[in-house]
Amino acid sequence: MVILEAKTRIMKQYETQRLILREFNPAVRQRLEKKGEAEMTSFFGSSNYLELLSYQDQFLDSFIDTHRQTFRHWLLVSKEEERVIGDCGFHRWAKIHQWAEVGYGLRTSSDHNKGLMTEALQKVVDIGFQEMGLRRIEAFIETDNLASLK
Repeated sequence: MVILEAKTRIMKQYETQRLILREFNPAVRQRLEKKGEAEMTSFFGSSNYLELLSYQDQFLDSFIDTHRQTFRHWLLVSKEEERVIGDCGFHRWAKIHQWAEVGYGLRTSSDHNKGLMTEALQKVVDIGFQEMGLRRIEAFIETDNLASLK
C-alpha cells in the first residue's frame, strides 16, 4: 500500500501476519508535518506521536548519510493494537558494496518473546535482497541476547 509520495520515490508500507512496516525517514517526516496532526496520528498509530518523533530524531540523526553509507528504516506497527511497537532497518547501507547492517528493537518488554521481531526481520531481509539489491546483510548482537541468537 502506498502511503506517502516523497520527492524521488513512493514510500511503501509492508505487511506481515501481525505487523505493518512503515518506512520512516526525513522526507517522510517532512511530508507528515505538512499534512498535520491527523496524518501524524494515523501514520504512527498513536496520538502520542510527539514522543515517537523525539525518539526517531535521536535514532535518525546518528545514521543519516555518513561515510558514503545511508539507511532504510521502518516503524513496526501492531495490526491488533494499532501502535508502534518498535523499529527495524538497515542503519549502515553501503550501496556501492551491496552490503548493509541490520538493526532492530522493541519498545517494551511486554512485546518480547512473541516472535514479532523474527516476523519483521524476515520481511526486512527479503526487502534487502529482493528490492535493494543487497548481496550481504550483517547483524551484531549481544552474546547474552538469546532471542537474537536464534
